[in-house]
Amino acid sequence: KEEIQSEGIQTLLTRMVYTLERYDGVGISAPQIGIPLQIFIIQFTRSQMSGWTEKIQKERNMEVVPLQIFINPTLSILDNSQISSREGCCSTHGYSCRVSRFKSVKLSALNEEGNPVEVTAKDWTARMIQHEMDHLNGYMITDKMDPGTLSMDYWNIVNRRQGEFKLSFEGIKAGPKKWFSSPLIWKRS
Repeated sequence: KEEIQSEGIQTLLTRMVYTLERYDGVGISAPQIGIPLQIFIIQFTRSQMSGWTEKIQKERNMEVVPLQIFINPTLSILDNSQISSREGCCSTHGYSCRVSRFKSVKLSALNEEGNPVEVTAKDWTARMIQHEMDHLNGYMITDKMDPGTLSMDYWNIVNRRQGEFKLSFEGIKAGPKKWFSSPLIWKRS
């Protein structure tokens, strides 16, 4: 508890929250930003959810998830049935693929104050948690994807603009938040 409340860990958590919100992500793990610690953060805002149609929100049982910080988490599977759905990732900006995930999970961890927390999640929220747990275990969506489903999400924009499009790897410039895995450009199930 004392270590979690230390200035170093609290500064890291502040930077992770800033990064998550700056890039409008739904999750971020410490390994994604080069820190070899077992920490991840998730959130799914009403604004992010509004990027999907009501039909998809209902099909995937999406819900608003307030900002939550998990330190040294352990995951238990509550429902072995799996659901395959398209996922994006800040680490593979501009690409998505279908990934099979367990329907329901339980996560035990410490929060940002060092207190024990336990979360039971299903469907979309369970997917978010499993995605971040994969990062803590050294996996990316491309390691877990359903074969043959990786695609560049920006092809819909490239086609709409008749080839006039620039995909840059120069990083995110100052300005409004960016969508890394926006459903607005997926245009497929």
